[in-house]
Amino acid sequence: MIKHPVFWLGRKLTPTLRSMDEKPLSLQEIYHIIELFGGGEVETWFLLMPMAYPVRFLPGGEALFRRLHACLTRLDTWIFNQIPVFRHWAWYGVIKIRKPL
Repeated sequence: MIKHPVFWLGRKLTPTLRSMDEKPLSLQEIYHIIELFGGGEVETWFLLMPMAYPVRFLPGGEALFRRLHACLTRLDTWIFNQIPVFRHWAWYGVIKIRKPL
């Protein structure tokens, strides 16, 4: 699912922080899981928002980080709603499965 370049850079730079067989789920795997349960959806977050994190390292950057985080989160929501294809680039996603009736 995750195509976010910063996410993949982080994985490349920190290979020892996970097991060798760990990998993010692909879109096909996610939709297969949803299909197995008879329905569901994927809720996504964080497209541009990760760009706020480096601000935390600046002196007094926490307050600026919080404001920037809030603005970028609102922008991410707008982008995901207006241009749904960008959901594939989300940093984070939650699979919501519906219990079959």
